[in-house]
This record gives sequence, C-alpha cells and structure tokens, in this order.
Amino acid sequence: MFSKFGDITWKTYDWVGTYQWFDIIKQSLILGKIPYHAIAYDTKVIGNNIFEGTNGGYDIRWFSGGYAFISPTIILLKYISVENFIALSFVFYYLIGLYGIKKWVIELKLSQEASFFLIIMLSFNGAIISKMGIGHLLYCNAYMIIPLYLYIIYRFTLIDNKNIQSCLKISILFSIFIFFTKLNANGQNVYQFLFIGLIVMLFQPKKLIWYGFSLIHSFFLMSFYIFPTFLYGNYGTVERTIFAGYGFGEDLYFSLEFSETIFKTFYYHFFNIINHIMYALIKPYNASYDASWEFSLYIGKFGLLFITLCLISLYFKNKKYFFKKNYKYILPALVVTVLSVSLLKREIFNSIENIFHITIPKVDRLPSRLIIYPFSLTIIIASLGFDSLFDSIKIKHAKKLKYISLIVISIILFYNSYFWSVHQTEMNYILPQDETRHLFKTTILNLSGDDAYKRTVNISYLVSLTLFLFTLYIYWLLKKNKIFKIKSYVNGK
Repeated sequence: MFSKFGDITWKTYDWVGTYQWFDIIKQSLILGKIPYHAIAYDTKVIGNNIFEGTNGGYDIRWFSGGYAFISPTIILLKYISVENFIALSFVFYYLIGLYGIKKWVIELKLSQEASFFLIIMLSFNGAIISKMGIGHLLYCNAYMIIPLYLYIIYRFTLIDNKNIQSCLKISILFSIFIFFTKLNANGQNVYQFLFIGLIVMLFQPKKLIWYGFSLIHSFFLMSFYIFPTFLYGNYGTVERTIFAGYGFGEDLYFSLEFSETIFKTFYYHFFNIINHIMYALIKPYNASYDASWEFSLYIGKFGLLFITLCLISLYFKNKKYFFKKNYKYILPALVVTVLSVSLLKREIFNSIENIFHITIPKVDRLPSRLIIYPFSLTIIIASLGFDSLFDSIKIKHAKKLKYISLIVISIILFYNSYFWSVHQTEMNYILPQDETRHLFKTTILNLSGDDAYKRTVNISYLVSLTLFLFTLYIYWLLKKNKIFKIKSYVNGK
C-alpha cells in the first residue's frame, strides 16, 4: 500500500533517479544487453564526449555512477513492472530488518510485548518512513537493515581475541555483510557502516586488527564498485562539501545573529541543537518541509515519553553496573551523535585534510544521517526496560496498560506513515523554480569503443564474484570447524 496507493508519477524527489535506474536494469534484462552505457531521460548529453557525458545529471557510463544495483533480486525486473518491483523491494528489506530484530529479541530474551515494541519503533520511525516516501531508501536500502548491522557489530565486540577461529569467522562474516550491503545500496550506506564500526572498535582496540582485516577484505570484495566508479566516474571531479547537521536550518529557537558574546553564541547554538533534535523526534513532518527526511526521527510525544520511561526503569534496575557494563557501546553512540550535529564533522574532516595534505572522499555530506545509528541503539536498549517499567507500576490493570500503550504507539506511527506514502509525498512536492523535469526515456546504448572502461567493468566484477565464492567457501569451512582440523592433520595431530 505504501508505494501502490494512488496515481504515482515517480517524478518527484529521489524517485526521478531511483525509478529510472531500475528501468535501465529492466530494459537490460529484456534485451539481454549489459548496460555499459545508458540514458534515462529525453534530454541531451552534456560533456566533452558521449562516453564521459551525463544525461539528466547521471553518468552515461552506467557502471561508473555508483548506483549500479546487482542484487540477485533484480532478475525479477525481467518479469514484473518497476512499480511492483519497488513494492516487493520494500517487503524484502523489511524482512531482513525483521530478521535482525529477531536476533536482538533472542539475544536480549525479550518478551512478546517488548519484541512488538522493538519491531514497531525500529521499523516505522520517521527516519525510515520519510526516506521511503521520497525514494531515498531504494538506493540506500541498508537503512532498513540497521538492526542486523548493529547485531553483527555487537557480536564482533564479544569475540575472544585469543580464539583465532572465532575472530576470523566474525571478520569474514562482517565482510560478507558489507558486500551484501553494496549489492543492495550505494556507497553512502557502506561508508556509514564502516565508519560507525570503526568508531565502536576504537573503544575496543584489541579488536582493531580484526576489524582492519574486515575493511581490507571488504574493499577487495567491492572491486565491482570501487574500480569503475573511481576510475571512470565523475565523482572525483565534483567538489563535495560536508553540510551542517542538527542545529542549523529550520526549527531553530534562537537566531545566532543576536548573540553578542562567544558565551551567548555557544549557549544559543547548543540550545538550537537540542531543540532541533527534539523537533525531529516529536514533529510529524511531511515532504513539504524541505529536507525534513534528512532530520526526521519521528516517534511522537508519546513515543518519546515511553522510551524515556523505559530507559529510566532499566537504569534504576541496573544502576550499579549499567554504565560499567555498557560504556563500550554508550561512548561510541555519544561520539556518533556529536558528529551528527552542527559543523563538527566538516571541521574534523577539513583539519585532517589540512594537516596530512590529503583529500578525504565526501561519500556522505549530511552529518544528520548518522544519528539513526545511536537512535536505533537507544530503542534497542529501551526495549530491555519495557517489561520492568510496567512491573514497577503497582496497579491492578498494569498488563492491560502495556497493551494499550503498544496500540497507541502503533496508531501514531502508522498514521504518520500514511503521510509519507509515495502518493502523499508527491502531493506535497513543491517544484523548485530552477528545476526542469525531463521525460523518462530509457535507452541502452550500443556504443563501440570505450574498451578500457568495459574491460575494467568486466574484470572488477569477475574479481568480486570469484573472491566472494572463495570467501563463502572459507566461511563454510570455519563454520564446520574444518580449517583447524586440516591444520591439525597437517601437523600430525
């Protein structure tokens, strides 16, 4: 219903690009042609030559644009419409997200009620729903599998450094997960997963060597993406700037123009950051608020109050060891939260570039996108306090109150979801004065020449496929405990 209700044109926000990328894949499968070069819009090609040109803002060299989806699910596009594929994709990635939530439910031994609370809050908060509505998720699908990502990172932190087999197994599993992420999403999600993971491991330095192995292994697995993109894409030729995070834009309480002193400037800006995050949590934005999908974390006033009470209940139940036991997760979450506000991320990146005279790729230019990770972790932690909250309420109908609370939260989030459905999002679209809408015109170009680019695509995809199959084999041996048996046999044991 989210993407099937109403008369949808697919010509607003990110759907303009997302819909056409899938249509290029569909035409490629129907025609049986590899889309080395393709155009998506009825407009002229801009560039020195057609190979290096762009059409509607996207590279003619389709594999160099960074948006080449090669998930096994794309085979469905040969048999179903793009619209139906989009709907099924939402279901597919939601199921993966639910699998990740199930892993947390088992790990934390949650009750059925607490499990339902976790599912609703992680699956239908404003950060996920708003990105679905504007078409952001269909090339950043990995936002929907964050629960599984956080679970794998959590398992990574629990490994025994002295057990080489366990360390190798979790490192390879993480690499496979990153490879899967890139098959189904763009570089933005991959960067976030690797960056957040690095921050977590910095607080557990003994795990860094194995995490470093995962990073290097992941890069080799992603050869199909890295080499065509960075050798032939326009990515490196466009200057990219990191924008401001929470504390700038709309919903600001104080104007910094009226701060006469440094102290007032700091105070006003700090208050604006807190106010902005609060609005992101409780204000039901829709697509008419420009870029609201980059900030929204909507759970409503009731949801915010409920999570706060769950956290308080959990803390008082475990206050003797709450921080001591969880500081390795709380501190990285705080660091990521800080990086999502103001201009801090930009200033840090600029400082590193100036000191070391290097250029850091600005894969993700919006710091506010990072906050979904500590936000999701907070929800997971809050689910641990769900039952204890109601156990502490000494009234006759406490259990009924538990179910009523879940119903109220569900109604609030489902109601907000309706206003972010694709049809409602299009209804709220405000066409910028300088925007030109191009007609869709998908064409797989049959261009001779550009052999070096084609060769790079073929070889990089072959490398990724070969290494992936070999990695799966090694992981299977580790799971079956056969590698160390072979080693023992060789040593005569």
